[in-house]
Amino acid sequence: MLSTSTSMKKHRTTYKFYLLFTLITIGPATWVAGKVGEIMSLAINSNNPLLAWGVVQPPTVVLVLGIFFLIYERWIWKTPPFSWIHFPYLGGRYEGSVVSSYDNGEYPVVLEVRQSLLTTLVCLYTPRSASYSITADVGTNENENESLAYIYRNTPRTVTDNLDMTSHYGMAVLEYFGDTSSLKGFYFNDPRDRGRHGTLECKRVSRQRKKRFE
Repeated sequence: MLSTSTSMKKHRTTYKFYLLFTLITIGPATWVAGKVGEIMSLAINSNNPLLAWGVVQPPTVVLVLGIFFLIYERWIWKTPPFSWIHFPYLGGRYEGSVVSSYDNGEYPVVLEVRQSLLTTLVCLYTPRSASYSITADVGTNENENESLAYIYRNTPRTVTDNLDMTSHYGMAVLEYFGDTSSLKGFYFNDPRDRGRHGTLECKRVSRQRKKRFE
């Protein structure tokens, strides 16, 4: 049975992580900055006052730390054992179906998640429309399962007089089941626009996104 609660404890990166990350990487960053300084002294002038006074190294260390964090935040965090420190990686391409209150019909969908340590983007594609998240959060629900909740804007692929095929806003709450790599949950639209709702179920077929339905 699908959970219909929107209660979710959001995952947040705390100051403790940033402090620990800095303490671990400050040594390698300082070493890299020193090597950069040596290269600059050979390329520019070893007697340059900025190099001689050590003015260049501190901002270089900060820059290298930023690069280290960017690499970690985009790629390293989602691989074990680092993902055990944070939370499971939900990114990738999911294929499945939705059941809509419009006619209780079942329709094929593709849901794609782009996830880094700090940001999450959700795109849902159907043969007739595409939805893009305005905001999205990953957390743990009351069942202690990973949960993905997002607010989206849906845009039809064609212009039509059908009120059910107009641009609208909505929200989806999906529960992640790691044993089957699947997302299951529900969605609903702004009642001022359409007031439709339904359920969604899909399974991850790849960690790579295609950015389209087919």
